[in-house]
Amino acid sequence: MIMVNEKQYEALKGITEDPDFQKMWKKMHTPWKRRFDKVRPNDICPFCGSGKKIKKCNCATAQNYKQTEYTIAI
Repeated sequence: MIMVNEKQYEALKGITEDPDFQKMWKKMHTPWKRRFDKVRPNDICPFCGSGKKIKKCNCATAQNYKQTEYTIAI
């Protein structure tokens, strides 16, 4: 257990009530979510509708699927 005196407690309390700190805390503790649902290699390609498995599909979206960015779930 960490022991803090009254001055330190008040300083910490002031920081946690700051709106910028609360916004940063929320952003840090929000889970990440993929832009698309996870696609396994043997699934049909959901991007082009060709009916091929994604591991054999040559469409541009399937090729770039692994480089998709993550976004914050809100």
